[in-house]
Amino acid sequence: MHGAKGSFISLENLKKVDRICNIIEKQDYTGPTYCFIDFLPDLSILYDRYHVLQIIHLLPGNELKQFISPDYSVLRITCRTKMLSASGYKKMINSIVSEAGEICGNDISLRPDGYVPLYIKMIDYIARTQIVSFSLTFVIVLMIASATAFTTHFVYTYSIFILVNGV
Repeated sequence: MHGAKGSFISLENLKKVDRICNIIEKQDYTGPTYCFIDFLPDLSILYDRYHVLQIIHLLPGNELKQFISPDYSVLRITCRTKMLSASGYKKMINSIVSEAGEICGNDISLRPDGYVPLYIKMIDYIARTQIVSFSLTFVIVLMIASATAFTTHFVYTYSIFILVNGV
């Protein structure tokens, strides 16, 4: 998730992130999410961004670096998924992004990143190139077959011409 500097210490935005995590977890093929808000106490007891900052400074730094940028403008949500086809992943990601878009508003945005979007791009590329290469191969084979048939037809016609005319 992306936002302006300091976006993800705002209680309002953290509540949005919590709702987005719930959307992700409700998908058919996803497991639990892992996010920065998992390190925080219940969001209902936090009262302002300064309280959030105080809690952040008490958290272990190594764990925190995996989930939020130092300027609090990028927040990472991680989840596990069951194995799907590339088109299945694409449908799932589009569903999550469309539902999350309604929650995000103008100050933060959700951008899928990581292995799954890369997998989708790779499979789409492979499928596209296979279709193009198969089509090209088919055309080349037909051209060779046509040239062979034409040559064979020409040889037979010429042979008959020679036999008939006695040349």
